Amino acid sequence: MANATIRDSTLTNPGSTGSTITVTLPTHAAGDIIYICIGNTGNTLWTGNPAGWNRIQQVQVGTTTNGLLGTWFWRLVLSGDSLPLANPVFTLGATVSRMAIARSIQGADTEGPFALGEWTARNYTTGTANPVRPGTITTLAPESLVLHDYLSRAATNAPDPSGYTQDEEIIISGTLVGNGSQKVVADQQTALTNQDASPASGVRWAAGIIAVPSPSYPYYRASSSATTASGTNVTPALPTGSTASDVNGRKDVLIATLEGAGSTTLSMTDSAWNEITGFTNTTSGGGSSVKKFWAYMSGTLNRQCNRTGTGELSAYINTYHNCHQTAPVGAVNNAQVASSTTSTWNALSRTNTKVAMNATCIADALPSFTAPSGWTERMDGLGMTCADQPFNATGSTTSAAFTLSTASPTLVGLIELVGAASVALPVDLVVNNGAHAQTAANAVLTQVHVLAVANAAHAHTAENLTVTTTEVIAPKPANYRRFRADSNLSVWTE
Repeated sequence: MANATIRDSTLTNPGSTGSTITVTLPTHAAGDIIYICIGNTGNTLWTGNPAGWNRIQQVQVGTTTNGLLGTWFWRLVLSGDSLPLANPVFTLGATVSRMAIARSIQGADTEGPFALGEWTARNYTTGTANPVRPGTITTLAPESLVLHDYLSRAATNAPDPSGYTQDEEIIISGTLVGNGSQKVVADQQTALTNQDASPASGVRWAAGIIAVPSPSYPYYRASSSATTASGTNVTPALPTGSTASDVNGRKDVLIATLEGAGSTTLSMTDSAWNEITGFTNTTSGGGSSVKKFWAYMSGTLNRQCNRTGTGELSAYINTYHNCHQTAPVGAVNNAQVASSTTSTWNALSRTNTKVAMNATCIADALPSFTAPSGWTERMDGLGMTCADQPFNATGSTTSAAFTLSTASPTLVGLIELVGAASVALPVDLVVNNGAHAQTAANAVLTQVHVLAVANAAHAHTAENLTVTTTEVIAPKPANYRRFRADSNLSVWTE
């Protein structure tokens, strides 16, 4: 899986004027999202949606004689629908010139279209002079399909915005023109500013731009929290929308973050929760104990969080969808940070492609937090915060810092959430370096892509194993074949 694509597109230009428009739908299939842009002259706002169609936005500029409206709709084609869908009829509220551009989008993230956070990179706006310039959006995930639509009054052509490929163009010369174009943006956090088009003689215009998310990444769904100032357990509510079977039949993954004042043992009542051991620690100075757990969503999942001894206990649960269904948690780190108004996590190498990195910070005090640039904050309260960002490829997630409103000792770290479409980093070489007592390096390895090392205890002052230009993982995969052995060094390859 990669970016969404356009399966088909159509234009509708009924000619003359009318008070309705019947939009000719493009070729479509179950799982497609149909996206429609309707343009009409005048300034009469109109309401009402054909059955099964969802309105996204309507914008208006100008007067009865020189104005125009742009209105956008969407629909998910379901597996139970009778195909092809009937062409929808929209009632415009006045007798006007009108047109429509429709696209069928295949391979998009279809869990909560236009509702969940990954769909919020969109903007619809108007203007009164060239260039046509939709509002700035920032892509929230890698491999985003960006759709650009505009409508312009009094123009005589409808050129494509720079860098885009045209899907459809409609010209009612001197009255109304429309253009629908697309491009793919490879990286998350790409700001799309000045996505301009300049139709000849155009005056008032309406424009829309949206980044359609790829289905390849884990995405945040919702969160909940609970706290007690003096107790032994809390039970956060189930985050809204959490499901054991999404549109693709996948279980959501729930991440629980527990913080208890002082030295205490934290746990979950339900054994379905798995401790993320790489995050277990205390804040700097030991003022708070911290643990994280993960579980797949089920109808019987118990969310009770516990501490030993009576005291303060707080917990957050964050739900993510589109996660890997057997191993949703990859690399993990944590760092204790002394009292400060910043809490900086250490860099962490991603071990899979198409992941979401979750950054979490827990404070002894109760500050508010600001996430670093490029990271989307998901929770902030009870002295805890987290933020996330998806990544397409393996590599290093660089160090960055949360800002605290008041200084506090903290624990901060990263968790790699593995996507349903993730691919683990391949292992090129496995080395088992046995115990030995010689003074020279036991092995020198260079330019190895990924290495798994089992390095036994030894007694000498020189390096036991010299490795450069590598990424190291462990343990040794079971399916690797031994091809060399000497007194101390054993090497496997696939």
